[in-house]
This record gives sequence, C-alpha cells and structure tokens, in this order.
Amino acid sequence: MKLFNGKLNKSLVLVLAGCLAVSSVGCGTAGSEDANKSDKGMQAGKSVDQAMAADSTLIEKSGDGSAKIVQPGAGGSQKIKPAEHLMPQLAEYKFPYAGLKLSFPEKINKLIEQKKVALMPREKADKNGDLEYAFLTLSNMTAEQKDAEIELSGDSYDKWADGLERIGSIGFAAASMKEADVKAVAKGDKIKEIGKTEDGKYKYYLVLNSKAPADVTGEFEKTTIGIEKMMPMPQKFGSAFVDPADLQAGDKNAISQLNVKTLDGEKFTAAEFGKYDLTLVNVFATWCTACVGELPELEKLYQDMKGKGVNVIGLVTDTVQGVANDGKVTVDEKALALAKKIREKAKVSFPLLQPDAALFAGYVKGVTSYPETLLVDRNGNVVGDPISGAHSYGDWKKYIEAALAKVKGKK
Repeated sequence: MKLFNGKLNKSLVLVLAGCLAVSSVGCGTAGSEDANKSDKGMQAGKSVDQAMAADSTLIEKSGDGSAKIVQPGAGGSQKIKPAEHLMPQLAEYKFPYAGLKLSFPEKINKLIEQKKVALMPREKADKNGDLEYAFLTLSNMTAEQKDAEIELSGDSYDKWADGLERIGSIGFAAASMKEADVKAVAKGDKIKEIGKTEDGKYKYYLVLNSKAPADVTGEFEKTTIGIEKMMPMPQKFGSAFVDPADLQAGDKNAISQLNVKTLDGEKFTAAEFGKYDLTLVNVFATWCTACVGELPELEKLYQDMKGKGVNVIGLVTDTVQGVANDGKVTVDEKALALAKKIREKAKVSFPLLQPDAALFAGYVKGVTSYPETLLVDRNGNVVGDPISGAHSYGDWKKYIEAALAKVKGKK
C-alpha cells in the first residue's frame, strides 16, 4: 500500500477518521460518530464494551465467554502522533467512491504541506454499512495538537479530532438529512448545497465555520469542486475516500495462497483449509479495541464448532511493519509481544498468524476497516463477501450456517 509517511499505511488515516464509523462493531472506535451494535448478543452486559474501551492487553475471559477489564488504566497501548498520519498535500484529490474531485487554492495547499491544518475524512455508516454522510474536513491545529500523542485504542483519536477548530467541510449527506443536522456533523454554521447524486440519494454540501479565521475560510470556499458519478463501492463499511486501487489490491482470494507463521513462529499454510468444511479467518490489529473485544466470542465459536467441520484463525496485521528490499517482512516486535499478551488474557486457543510478505503487500493493504472476516472453504475459496465489523457469537453462528449450506450445496 502507498504510504503517507513511510511508516504506516494509508488505510490507518481512514480507519482513525471513521471509515467504518460504527464504533461498537469495528475500528471506527477511533474516529466513529455513532454506535450501532450488531445484535442483542453484543449488547448483553457491558463487559465486552468495557474491554474494547480499555487497553487491549487487559481483558480476561470470564466463564460465560464475555470479556472483562482486569487492570483498568494500566499502560501498554500503542501510541501515534495523529498529525503525522493526515492526508497529504496533493495538486488534485480524486475520490471516485464519493464522486468528488477537489483542488484547493495555493494558500490552503501550503497550510496542509506545513501541517498547520489537518485534512481528514469524517464519515458515518448505518448498521447496514451504507454511508449516511462523508465529509472531507479541514481544521486548524495548534502546536500542542500537532505534537500530541494518542493511544490507538479507545476514543483517543475522536477526542483529538473533536478538539480541532473546524475550518470547513466538503462532502455529501443523505438527502433525507436536515440541513441543521448536516451543519452539526460538519461542525459549521454556513452551508451551501452544491449538487446531488443522479439517483437523488445524496446531496453535496460546502460547509464553513464562520468562527474560524476569515482569511482561511475564504480561501477554502474557493476550492475547485468537481462532482461526478459515484463509483459503486465494492464492499460495505468502506470509506468514500479510499483509493480504488487499494481495494483492488486487497484481493480476498489471495488468502487461498496462505503460507505464513503463527505468533510463535510455527508454519501455517493453506493446507489447513483442507481439514475443515469451512474456516473463519478474522483479520484484525492489536490496536483495534473492537477486534480485541470480539475475541472471546470467536473463541466460544471455535470451541463449539471445531468438532463440526469449522475452524477459526486470526491474522494479526500489525505484527508486520512492512516489506524490506530483500522481500522479507519486517516484524514489529512490540506488536507481536502485545498480540501474545492479548492471546493470553483473552484465553484464545485458535491459531493467530502473522502475514507474510505476499499477503502483507497484497490482501492486507486493501483492508480499510477492522476487523474484517473471510469465510473460506476446504479448497481455499472465499465464500461470499468479506464481513466487516465485530459480531456476537449468535451472529457468527448465522454466518457460518449460511456459508456451510452454500458450500455443502455445491457438493
């Protein structure tokens, strides 16, 4: 995947800024605008929600399969400087899934380049994964905000982003959304409708905050905006601001060539798929609190289904930093150690894997929201579409049963 800063992949800014935007079911936990739970199973009790909001190394599986905090407030989470992972300055921004092309005035470009302002998406999806709104926002940053460090887990990113002074926003919202509500989510008081989609589902807006410096809002208002036909998004819970090339690069079928190592360095290949009718492959990161909170549900599923032809494995993407010039992966030792602690605390017994170079440079770089789950048959074929977000045991049982019926129906 293309890099913003040579260290973290481009999808991080989208994940942080709410590409999934459903905080309880995915890693829109950092950057989400609302919470939509997958079903009552995940809502029962606060233990899983608390675990997702806490440091991911501090969860413990209870007898009923739920997770609970064992050491609230202790350290161990990974930290980043969000100002180092913003959208870069470009001569032109093209967002086919949003139906937008943007060119900022020279003054705005300089501010972005100098990191005096933050350019980032803010989006929200409904429980079905359809976007309710998607705005590209520009906000002022103080020196303190520019240098701030936040934890990747919990709502730290939201708090950081919400503390920025909004200059303006450009994007779309559902046509049914009232302008007052659009102003609220775009954090502005001056709004101008600038277009609509062909089907009338969405309206495009330019929103300004009159309390921000007039010279900057005035320049932002001069942005050249092109509205085109939206490219259909190939997956639910995606971001309107992701590069289509990234999603195309993330070929789900690459999983059929699996040849990786477990967290403990043991070999694990696609041959394992042949031992089961179906394998659930959960793709997650250690910093994703929703992912970690889901692990007890997946462990319960594994214990109940492993004798019925169904396996569960986890692919921990951030255990690898990148691919070196010699084609070998660079292991993130800190993330690897954290993944092992998570496995221990959550009492996970199913295999947790590290991506290899091919998988990291291929499928993984196309994942724009965490967790993402694939259901794979015994021949290594992905059954159906990727499943976004964290789900309850009950939800997973339904997904598994439907996929098994499809697989067995082909025999």
